[in-house]
Amino acid sequence: MENIKVEIQYFGLLKNTLGCEEEQYSLIQGSSVRDIMDLISDKHGDQFTSMVFRGDGTLRRLAQVMINGDNIRDGNGLNTILDDGYELSLTVGIYAIAGG
Repeated sequence: MENIKVEIQYFGLLKNTLGCEEEQYSLIQGSSVRDIMDLISDKHGDQFTSMVFRGDGTLRRLAQVMINGDNIRDGNGLNTILDDGYELSLTVGIYAIAGG
């Protein structure tokens, strides 16, 4: 099978926590968003996983994954199939502080 290259861009808390702004991963053609998230988790460990995923493996509500500007929640979610040259943007928001 052919390999594809996917660019990852980190924003917000992820960028600060991981200490990097972007990375590139090589995957087998037909890989999904879940596959690349597993690779990122393997590389960055719990500091990534705990920010993005709940204990049951689903995305946290404030974790946003975009492919070429489209939110994966509007399509097949983590099962979305990737293609060569795709750009993933990962952002984790924070809850607003109560008050004022």
